[in-house]
Amino acid sequence: MGRRVRMTEERRKAFLAALRRGATVAAAAGAAGVARSTAYAWRARDSRFAAAWDDAVEDGTDALEDVATRLAFAGNDRLLMFLLKARRPEKYCPAARTRRMAAGGAGTVSIEVRVPLPEPAPDECRAVPLGPCGSEADATASW
Repeated sequence: MGRRVRMTEERRKAFLAALRRGATVAAAAGAAGVARSTAYAWRARDSRFAAAWDDAVEDGTDALEDVATRLAFAGNDRLLMFLLKARRPEKYCPAARTRRMAAGGAGTVSIEVRVPLPEPAPDECRAVPLGPCGSEADATASW
């Protein structure tokens, strides 16, 4: 078993800053000079670090969405359609329908599930991979 790498304030700050910029856990660990598994071990042992990690991932995801939105507005039609489908699937993914299920009792949990509508059966049976909105065209798009 390898030796445990101590979390220093410098390593913690470098790791969280990288996550805030949208880096993956592996890249953030690299920025902190530690292995990915070390970062996960720190997370498991330190609930405050785990909460800071979650906040940093949210910030990083916001940053990535901002970049994607700028690129979409700059003329990336596929990226624009991807963003529209993510924000308004009921409008831009007509082949998908939403079904809500709830578990009864104390602490009711609602789950949203997207299910592709069944396609008419073709004359010949053939497997067609479906995209995220349940259409053949989505499957062939290069996201």
